Amino acid sequence: MARYFIRTAWEQMWRYLAQTILVLLGVGMGIANIILLMSMTDMGRRQTLGLLEQFGARVLIITPYVDLSAGPTALFSQANSSGHLPMSVYQALQESPNVSADPDTGIKQVSAMLPLTAHVSGPLANRFTTVAGATAQVQKFGGFKLSSGRWITLSEEQQQAHVAVLGYALAQDLFGSLNDLTSGNKTVRIRGDDFAVIGTLEHRPATGMEEDDSRVFIPLSTAQKLFGFNGVQGILTRYRQDLGEDEATKLVKADIARALPAGEDIDDTVSVFTIHEATHLMDNTLGIFRTVLLGVASIALIVAGIGIMNVMLIRVLRRRMEIGLRRAVGATTRSIVGQFIVESAVQSLLGAALGLLLGAGLLAVFAYIAHWGFYIGPRTLGIAVSFGALVGVAFGAYPAWMAGRVDPIRSLRYEQ
Repeated sequence: MARYFIRTAWEQMWRYLAQTILVLLGVGMGIANIILLMSMTDMGRRQTLGLLEQFGARVLIITPYVDLSAGPTALFSQANSSGHLPMSVYQALQESPNVSADPDTGIKQVSAMLPLTAHVSGPLANRFTTVAGATAQVQKFGGFKLSSGRWITLSEEQQQAHVAVLGYALAQDLFGSLNDLTSGNKTVRIRGDDFAVIGTLEHRPATGMEEDDSRVFIPLSTAQKLFGFNGVQGILTRYRQDLGEDEATKLVKADIARALPAGEDIDDTVSVFTIHEATHLMDNTLGIFRTVLLGVASIALIVAGIGIMNVMLIRVLRRRMEIGLRRAVGATTRSIVGQFIVESAVQSLLGAALGLLLGAGLLAVFAYIAHWGFYIGPRTLGIAVSFGALVGVAFGAYPAWMAGRVDPIRSLRYEQ
């Protein structure tokens, strides 16, 4: 019986080919929307996780206070209005016995950044972008790879040197070519001061937040003087190998608390959290976005489902004689209903297959343009296929019920 239903569904699809094509396109576009929107979120998550993993093991993130238990909207508001960390916190971590030293240089593994915005001018263009004050350790923590030249040194940081490392895209915009940029005679202008270009970064895929390719990095002390800031926005530090995560967090917080001005409570000023906590927070935030995007994409499937219902109702009317003959020779209501539900489900599943191919193709194009790794998660595939089948069954149920109620005698007279 199942084989007969499927064969009949295939025959009816060819019989009403124009209607079938419209139904397949409708369902396919809805499924492609789900694939694209959910997979883009997953790919952004994987890119960000890759960036976090570049920090390596035993890393603590120190920021101005944010409530990690708050919702994403409240969290973003806190992050935008929380200001900066005082330099005393950065200096305390540089002297902390709980912070690991770099095995190559012996310098404490503490990295600080102060991202600000300004116009950056070169021979060919003027760009408004992020000017990031950075320390010598930022390159190792951030995993920045140089295509030419070198990174900011500790001595340049101490001397407030006017040197700059350009992101890949920014260097191309300002100079048109990456050749000989670090030869010693190339400069960019930031807030009226000239900065010698000492390095250019390799192309770095975007993480969904801001492209590092468009940034310019200058010594932290230089940025503080240039912009009139005496603080940092965030600090990364690697704790000693013999410490556990919880113990290290507790000890580092104690070091920070001693560095704060008198009367200032660390719990109201500074947040210290681990890579795992940052990942958990990101998953919670992306989970909300994913749910919203799934709801938006489902609208297209609902529209496609209405199309399926209309097509199946038309087929019920056109096939009243067939239904009546089957009823007259003993076909049950259940078999009639089952036949039309199978026909609807087959069309919906074929539309879902078309949507998977279309969505995967468009996603591959997006991944190529954005330089992201292509990825479609099994959960996304499961949701897409399940939604496709559900649309066919749900919106084919009413036409199938109508077919099951057809009176054989009246249907034969109707056709005559």
